[in-house]
Formats: sequence, C-alpha cells, structure tokens
Amino acid sequence: MRPLFCAMDLRICAEVFAEMMAHVAAAMPAEACGFLSGREGVACRHFPIPNVSPNPHCFRMEPQAQIDALYAIAAAAEEPLAIYHSHPHGPAALSPTDLAQLPAGDILHVIIAWPQAAQPQVRVFAWRHMNVTEVTWYMV
Repeated sequence: MRPLFCAMDLRICAEVFAEMMAHVAAAMPAEACGFLSGREGVACRHFPIPNVSPNPHCFRMEPQAQIDALYAIAAAAEEPLAIYHSHPHGPAALSPTDLAQLPAGDILHVIIAWPQAAQPQVRVFAWRHMNVTEVTWYMV
C-alpha cells in the first residue's frame, strides 16, 4: 500500500504520543512496536502490535495484529504514516538489523531509545532508495 501523502516531517498528536510512550514503557525491557496512522502527515491514531520476537533486543510484529491494524487504517481512510519500535538498550537510530528487516519506502520509522534512568529520545527516519535520512517530528 503506497501512502497518499509522503511527508518529510511527521506531526504526532500529543495523546497518540502519550499512548505510544506508555506502550514502550510497559514493554520494557523488551522492544515495543506498532503503527502510527493519520492523514497528511499528522499521526492521530496509534496501533500497538504485540512483539513476538523471542529476542528482547529485536522485534517482530505479530502477523495477524499487523494485518488487522492495516485493515483498520484503510477502513478509516487513513494512511500508515510510521512504524515505531523501541530500543530499550540502544541508541535512537536504525540498527543494521532494522535496516535488514524494515521496509524501505514511503513509511517513516520512529525509534524510541529509553535507557534505564534516562529521558527517552525519539527520532524519526525515512529510508528511501537505500538512503536513511532523519526526519523532523513535532508534537501537536
């Protein structure tokens, strides 16, 4: 599915941001993952997806939950704007494992690094044509 709107920035509604961060906190020390959806670059819905990876240092979205989320996004005439996942023990950057497994294209990638006893760091990346570019994000 190709998004109708391809932005070089991402705006995340404050309530959605809070939901995403609560999901990340609840999943620690494992990685959390999910989708952000909306219209015209504004993420107004959050879809937490169970991480079924047995390795706490990577993630694999539960396939049926992933399909259900994408159908719900399409049914609401929204776009999947971003895939998010956390790095509880690493930096807020796309890792070599991420680059090997995540889809390149128009969907953005939100990485949340939240080391113990530290403030979380949130960064957003576009991965197009084998190039990774950091994307500006705003809370609205």
